[in-house]
Amino acid sequence: MPLEQEWAAEALFRLADWTNCTGEAYFCGLVRGLADVLSVRWVYLSRLHPLKPGHVQVVAGWADGGPAANIEYDLAHTPCAEVLTGTTCFFPTGVAGLFPKDQMLSDLGVESYAGAPLRAADGQAQGLLVIMHDRPIDASRHHPCTILGLIAGRAAAELERSRVEAQLREREEQIRFLSESTPALLWRATPDGRLDYLSPRAAEYCGTTIDALLGHGYVGHMHPDDVARKLRLWNLARTTGQPFEAEYRLRGVDGTYRWQLTRALPERDVTGAITRWYGSVVDVDDRKRAEEALREADRRKDEFLAMLAHELRNPLAPIRHSLAVQARSGDDVTVSREMRETMERQVKHLVRLVDDLLDVSRLTTGQITLRRQPVDVRDIVGDAIETCREMIDAKGHSVTTDLPVDALLVDGDRIRLVQVVTNILNNAAKFTADGGDVEIAAGCHDGVIDIHVRDTGVGISEDRLPHIFDLFVQSDQSPDRAHGGLGVGLTLARRLVDLHGGTLTATSAGAGCGSEFRIALPRATAQSATALDAPQATKSGHAPQTRLRVLVVDDYVDATRALERLLTVMGHEVIIANDSKSGIELAERVRPDVILLDIGLPEMDGYSVARRLRSLPATSTTRIIALTGYGAERARQNVREAGFDLHLVKPVDADELEAALCGE
Repeated sequence: MPLEQEWAAEALFRLADWTNCTGEAYFCGLVRGLADVLSVRWVYLSRLHPLKPGHVQVVAGWADGGPAANIEYDLAHTPCAEVLTGTTCFFPTGVAGLFPKDQMLSDLGVESYAGAPLRAADGQAQGLLVIMHDRPIDASRHHPCTILGLIAGRAAAELERSRVEAQLREREEQIRFLSESTPALLWRATPDGRLDYLSPRAAEYCGTTIDALLGHGYVGHMHPDDVARKLRLWNLARTTGQPFEAEYRLRGVDGTYRWQLTRALPERDVTGAITRWYGSVVDVDDRKRAEEALREADRRKDEFLAMLAHELRNPLAPIRHSLAVQARSGDDVTVSREMRETMERQVKHLVRLVDDLLDVSRLTTGQITLRRQPVDVRDIVGDAIETCREMIDAKGHSVTTDLPVDALLVDGDRIRLVQVVTNILNNAAKFTADGGDVEIAAGCHDGVIDIHVRDTGVGISEDRLPHIFDLFVQSDQSPDRAHGGLGVGLTLARRLVDLHGGTLTATSAGAGCGSEFRIALPRATAQSATALDAPQATKSGHAPQTRLRVLVVDDYVDATRALERLLTVMGHEVIIANDSKSGIELAERVRPDVILLDIGLPEMDGYSVARRLRSLPATSTTRIIALTGYGAERARQNVREAGFDLHLVKPVDADELEAALCGE
């Protein structure tokens, strides 16, 4: 064997003691072994920088008998610049003089230098192995590049393996971070469907260990009603290789079940065979509940529309029949009066239905403002009974009251509180058979005033009691809807009581056992109670009847004609305009005493017309009244800002209209 080969074999044998390992230990052993075998002061193994072209990162180094720092440096102007092209370099002496711009060579006093490229499988340089010494190297017998060339392949392979392992560790760390930070539960399964990985959050959610959930252990935490369906879909996906998706309920650590959505995709090898399934589990319980709430709201909306149609047809039918009777009865005064009274009752019923719907809308949008003042609960109860008197008398109910002698004062809106008690009394009268009993009691304890309304009616079933105050909920589910109503009265009552800082609750022993409603309101403060004793301004009666010139501006022709007849019967002179332009022209020409102005006019709305009229000298002080179907608080505010004197909501009562014309 040639002497050079003998020496190389011996050197490799000695290096084996240092490099009988892998990874970082191999690199550290290699540089230390080379320093010993080649008798040099410095040895560096570096890889190309992944982001900076022409730069390298030292993976392992040996300097002056000890490990060297892992540094990063630029290869430009260094002996190893050519190594990037895959060329081995060797400078046996005077290397510092050959590369004067390499400051490290002169600083260390390097005299000799050798470097070999570390090539990847594709032949491209991926790193380099360098030795340096402070004395010349005699290469006549033992050429250092021989050893570097022999070990470069193993060093390059280890360098590539370490790079891949580092990437895998980084990827695993990223996956771990994503797995722990995402709200989703991540999982992996074998082709036969067994889980072999679950993110740590799964164990936290289920209150167990990951090992207990792997395989098919997770099934024990699923809702029993969902297991068969979920497994059937999972087996189908594994059989067909199609993406997997299923929803099921999973039991959490607190014992409650929440809806989850799981999705998974298969990983395949080069032959197309499935090697793994990768999936996620996302909590969709809130979404499912929202969807269910929407479905329930949609169902109740349909029920409400059916109820509304039924409730509107009820009063419309007698109105239509009364009109037909009048048309066929000639001048029979008795029949005409009877039909008129019928129509008046039904119109009042229609107005009440519309008012209830508007009140619901105002409460929902926060547009109801309470006009608070000290109010005696005894007066509220009295007004409510009087309001419901017609229905109570018609059904022959016995109404008893248990009210204290002394005043029970609350700080509230009298009209709205009367509305609350009226709605509850109406409910009691409606659902109590003829001749039944209704009792109203009031009292005070611990600063709270209670109003109890008890009846001997049909009662409330246990399943409907929790929903009795929900919007559009009806206790009467019979097809004939004998009790009627839109299911908004109790909703309005509770929300109005809430606005007053009180509570409204219902109790019942069940169907056929009657009901009891309790209104609890805060008692008025001493300051509020004192205000009740202050002198109150008294309203004057109607002003003497005066013939007025009234201009009506409304594009609804039938309504305008009816209003014209009513105003004429009242003794007023009436001028009609069916659009905004002619309304302004007539107002300026005839100078009416009062203008009844609709808001919803085409081309120019009533607000704009009012502002225009206020700007004209002829109508700047004329009394302008909004007579419109817009009754929300925002509409009232717009009316005031536009310069109206008063706001009346259609259909207006004749007495209310006459009082408005008189300026009351």
